[in-house]
Amino acid sequence: MLMYSENVGVEKHQKSPEFRLWSRKLIHTVIESVLVSIQEHMRNGIKLRCADGADRLCFPVLCEYIADMEEQWLLTCLKKSSCPKCYFGINLEEMAGNHKCRVSDSIGHCRTDAEASRIRFALQNDEMEPQAVYALGYHEDTPFSVNYPLGGILNAVGPDLLHQVSKCFMDYLLTVWILPLMQKYWAKRKTSAKNLEIEIDSRFALIPGYPNLRRFANGIFTDNHHWTVHEYKAMMKVIMGTLVGICPPEGLMLVREYMHIHRLSHYAVHSDKTLGWLRSAIDTFWKILKAPGGVFIQNDLVTEDYVPPPRLHYFHHYAQSVMEKGALPSYSTDRTEIWHKPLKSAYRRSNKNKVHIERYILMEQTRISAFQAMVEELDLDETQGKGTGSDQSQSIDSGVKSSGRMAPPLQIISRTNSMNCTTRQYHTLLLREQSLGLNVIGRVGHCAPRERKQS
Repeated sequence: MLMYSENVGVEKHQKSPEFRLWSRKLIHTVIESVLVSIQEHMRNGIKLRCADGADRLCFPVLCEYIADMEEQWLLTCLKKSSCPKCYFGINLEEMAGNHKCRVSDSIGHCRTDAEASRIRFALQNDEMEPQAVYALGYHEDTPFSVNYPLGGILNAVGPDLLHQVSKCFMDYLLTVWILPLMQKYWAKRKTSAKNLEIEIDSRFALIPGYPNLRRFANGIFTDNHHWTVHEYKAMMKVIMGTLVGICPPEGLMLVREYMHIHRLSHYAVHSDKTLGWLRSAIDTFWKILKAPGGVFIQNDLVTEDYVPPPRLHYFHHYAQSVMEKGALPSYSTDRTEIWHKPLKSAYRRSNKNKVHIERYILMEQTRISAFQAMVEELDLDETQGKGTGSDQSQSIDSGVKSSGRMAPPLQIISRTNSMNCTTRQYHTLLLREQSLGLNVIGRVGHCAPRERKQS
């Protein structure tokens, strides 16, 4: 048993290789146990009735696993900075000549689950050195999908638009390349970096209003604010207009190509023509950034042998992912990040104390779950009988008046789903809530009943 104390505890060993190996194995064991019920059907198939009425033998396949880069490295048992789709940044020819890596000469350019299993099997049989396996980006432990007959986790992970092309707009494009380029450009004209930021913020603040257009009244640099991805996307709509006249032409060209990549990658439907546009925008973006003798190399912002971080390198796999699995927004983490909001909201309402924060968040989720359980246990038929308005008003509460009709349905919104609630149900819930010592009604969905107006 792992004991938490001042001298011995998990927190003392989190950075050790043994703990990281144990942590990865634990997570993969849990995921494998959750999906164990469908592994038999992956091998033998399961008869399902299709839309045309015919029964067919179907084989489940792990198609897509929505995850950001950190989660993809954990799920695929790859070391950080490795690309889950290819051997980017690894000199395979040099490794092929190494006598300690005798099977690397047959390694392809793209990673596959079968190839990863073969490399780890060679490590177990002493056909490869651990250093050679790690140089290829693999950890020695196997992922949960190692025994899947069709597909695997390397094939299942894919691009994540939220943490890649959307967040890198500020993390890399503006902060690392465009703003430093403009600062060095205007420093030669005796304009300080502070005055340059004030000018950019003033331009953002003076953008004319338009429907669905966010106005940044305090700018984006002088305002010390944690921007969200939705705000990044609002900046992208006006970024070209704010930079014209103060950004060098090469910088504007780079921003333009990045906007093309962002827009084309978010298309819900693609054709061969649009995929060609996407590939062209990505190639042009890197050509401008790493152009020999270009302004970015001249100002030491990048080098000719610049190796982009994995989030930016993933751009090269966008078009292929669309061809294999469809439009990219359908498996981006935009679809799952929304479920973090209840936890973040509970954290903001807490006292931020590390000792009590986990307990407080758990209490908040327990209250919501208890309230939802009460809603689901209600007998809906009880309130559907034919009763007069006076009977309803007397049986519910003397302070709630009725017009002789059943009160309109009330929307109760919870973390998991939503359902309708009538006036009688609301007051029943209120009484049961008070008896259980809970206090969630009115805070979960603001579901107090209102009287229907006479037409």
